[in-house]
Amino acid sequence: MEAEEKELWEQYQRNPDYQTKEKLVTIYLPLVKYLAGRMAIHLPAGIGKEDLESCGVMGLLEAIKKFVPERGTNFTSFAQQRIKGAMIDEIRRLSWVPRRLWQQINMVEQAKKEITLAGKEVNESNLVEKTGLSQENLKKINGYSKQMQVTSLDQDNFLEGKNLLDFTNSEPLDVVLQNEKHQILAQAISSLESRDKLILALYYQERLTLKEISLVLSVTESRVCQLHSRAISRLRDKLEDMSYV
Repeated sequence: MEAEEKELWEQYQRNPDYQTKEKLVTIYLPLVKYLAGRMAIHLPAGIGKEDLESCGVMGLLEAIKKFVPERGTNFTSFAQQRIKGAMIDEIRRLSWVPRRLWQQINMVEQAKKEITLAGKEVNESNLVEKTGLSQENLKKINGYSKQMQVTSLDQDNFLEGKNLLDFTNSEPLDVVLQNEKHQILAQAISSLESRDKLILALYYQERLTLKEISLVLSVTESRVCQLHSRAISRLRDKLEDMSYV
């Protein structure tokens, strides 16, 4: 362990503040990218390397939180298992959707981006024309897409083995309770700072990749990872304040 790295760990153990954690994430971010690159070779259609990198950062944050340098364990080895575990869980979560449906979801989301960039309104008529799908199929695909976006939003809870709205659960959830959860989540998001809301909207609503968001915000991709992690952490805090998680 390099002297600077060791000093950061000692500082984090004394005071686990956001700034020190951010520096540690920056140091180990190449490990996340390396593991995502290796696993991306075997990804099923519709799951991108960026998806793995995003949840890999969540795994890295968990590893940083739980690592105890005094035990003499190598952090890279310690973190690898948690990063890979988060990525594998993400692949399983996304893979429940049939390949054809996942391709259609991506096609619709891409069409939304193109329509927006063209300065047009994203509505059912424009999407039907752009994708060639029927209105009925388009509604079904949008329904699946919204479910998946909300499920993936609470990635900090996901690290603890649970999701805020677990649409992949084999047991159907009560519709009334689902609506209540949606309202609570929307209320929590609305109370976030503007930049946090923007990050979440670009990633989960507009479905931009981390690289695309970095271009929009004129920051580095690693900085986007950090901003995304911070937004998720703050969202979790809001939900905890509302006695939801």
